[in-house]
Formats: sequence, C-alpha cells, structure tokens
Amino acid sequence: MEAPKEIFLKDYKFPDYYFDTVHLKFSLGDEKTIVSSKIIVFPHTEGFSPPLVLDGQDLSLVSIQINGKALKVHVYTFFWVLPTALVAL
Repeated sequence: MEAPKEIFLKDYKFPDYYFDTVHLKFSLGDEKTIVSSKIIVFPHTEGFSPPLVLDGQDLSLVSIQINGKALKVHVYTFFWVLPTALVAL
C-alpha cells in the first residue's frame, strides 16, 4: 500500500461540495461486508456543479440513487484508476 501523500496548506483547494450529513449502515457477513450510505451534499457555490467524484478502494458498486430515484448507468461514469474506484456524477 502506498504511503499517504503529503498535502501542504499552500496546495489546499476548498472543496467543490459541502457534505452536510453522512449516514453509514454496515451489514457484516462471514464472506463480505455491505456498506450503504446516505449522503446529503450541496455544491459549495450555488449554480456551479462540477463533477462529484467519489473515491474508494476494493469496492463493488451496487447502485446509486439521487433523491430516492435509481440512476441509470448512462447518467454516471464508473471507472477504475488502480488501486481505487471512482464514480463521477
């Protein structure tokens, strides 16, 4: 596993989104763990919405919903950039 990358204050960029609330549910099994999340997100700048990128490791994407409605595959991009998985909405 790679060592964490140092981030210096001079390189800090204010995030594009504000994560208001994060709820996580863990379903622990003998063979796998399923993590469900409900995240309330707002753009930092009203009227400006760059792609929202979710970054994770060793994941399998099951579904994505916005406001309780499932997104169709053509609405988001799921791709692997080893060793992480990225989802861009």
